[in-house]
Amino acid sequence: MVSAKIPKVMHKFMHENDFLYSNGSYLYGRSLLRLLTIIWSAKEAVFKWYSLGKIDFKEHMQLNGAIIFHNEELQLPFIFKKHAPVPLMICSKIFNELVLSWVITKG
Repeated sequence: MVSAKIPKVMHKFMHENDFLYSNGSYLYGRSLLRLLTIIWSAKEAVFKWYSLGKIDFKEHMQLNGAIIFHNEELQLPFIFKKHAPVPLMICSKIFNELVLSWVITKG
């Protein structure tokens, strides 16, 4: 859910690569608050995908390319770096103020 609390904790989950690759994404009709919520939701989806815990949201999960807006869905290329790097595609969809994100893997 889009919340004003997210900017207060973004230092815990936003890596410099996340800022680099999301730079300007809010220009596509997305507010910075909504963009931070989307990235947080995407990282929560990766956390659940991995399911073994002990994950650093800032260091182990990072955007790895520009956010793509396709129809009403967002595609966020991520790299998961807990052990060997694993490329992931995270899809997100916004329903009013709610964000739904899920992980797509190859293979």
